[in-house]
Amino acid sequence: GVPPAMPTGCSMNIMMREMPDRCFDVGIAEEHALTFSAGLCANGITEITEIKVLQTIKYVDLIIQIIIVENMI
Repeated sequence: GVPPAMPTGCSMNIMMREMPDRCFDVGIAEEHALTFSAGLCANGITEITEIKVLQTIKYVDLIIQIIIVENMI
C-alpha cells in the first residue's frame, strides 16, 4: 500500500503494521505516490494507493498525461 501524505489519516497505518514489507511511505508527496504506484503496477506488482477525493482533482493531469498516455496501467 502507498498512503497519501499521513498514514494515520487514512488508516493505512494498520496495513503498514500488519504487512510492513508491502507498504511504502512516500511522505507528504501524493503526486509521487500516484506515479510510484503506477510504476509498480506496470511491473506486475498489485498495489493499493489511497488518495483523498479533493486531492484527486489536483492530479487529473498527472493521471491522464503520465499514467494513461504512457500505458502505465
